[in-house]
Amino acid sequence: MSFVSCLCIGYFVVRGTEKVILIQEQLQMNRIIVDLDKKGQPMCQVVSSTHEKKSRTTILIKNGKFLLRHNSLSEDVLVMIIFRAMGIETEQEIIQLIGSETFFINRLLNTIEEGRTMNVTTQEQVSRFVVAKIF
Repeated sequence: MSFVSCLCIGYFVVRGTEKVILIQEQLQMNRIIVDLDKKGQPMCQVVSSTHEKKSRTTILIKNGKFLLRHNSLSEDVLVMIIFRAMGIETEQEIIQLIGSETFFINRLLNTIEEGRTMNVTTQEQVSRFVVAKIF
């Protein structure tokens, strides 16, 4: 058996037959990936797939606020609005879901304050707000 290897370019010979390895990188579907954005801020991202389409959802920090970016939305939306769209209405419930430790609360303060100033609290207001952001 002859085995000639030149893995640096992905070309080798096995039993007299040439073989080529092509490296293909593809994001894992339905897995949360936590990374740093271009500014060094933490962000998390998930790519979801159905038979019809793929979607990408990203949670990022911009100007000290947590935002959700989705490929069906025309602009980033405050995560407080998204939680309310999912039926979680009070700030206390949202904090309990994210983490009630001081570390998390301190990080969420700007987001909570921005959510209060937007005055989007009821399910009807949230629905109108989110629908207006869909392409």
